Amino acid sequence: MGRNKRRSYPKVYGFFNSDHFKNIQPVSGSQEAINEIAKDHDLVIITSRQHDIKNHTIDWIQQHFPETFFGIHFGNHYGLSGQKKSKLEMCDMLNIDMLIEDSADYANECANSNRKVLLFDTPWNRNIKLNSGNIYRINSWYEVLDHI
Repeated sequence: MGRNKRRSYPKVYGFFNSDHFKNIQPVSGSQEAINEIAKDHDLVIITSRQHDIKNHTIDWIQQHFPETFFGIHFGNHYGLSGQKKSKLEMCDMLNIDMLIEDSADYANECANSNRKVLLFDTPWNRNIKLNSGNIYRINSWYEVLDHI
């Protein structure tokens, strides 16, 4: 394990144990948009989150998006133990045809001729080159609805 990763793990896991993490609220417009999308589409969650926060994540989703998703799949990226799966592996395994994402790296990994990626424009992804014509930058959940 690299030196930077060893130093970042205590910070990340410290955040997971903080009130800030426990009290995260949904992004503005996400609940309304996801409820609208769920009327005509089967939705699943594909997350890079670690297995260590799986139960908290599931509880949070059930609290804010009850009975909305058909499944939640964890990649366990940067997890301290357990099997890891890439978002591409999970998308392929589940035959996902559209991914809503905030990481340009994952967008580049997952976009292909059969899969459209809606990439939220964020400060951490603005300077990364997008490798596919199937990646569309969006600014809000209302724009997600326009693309679906």
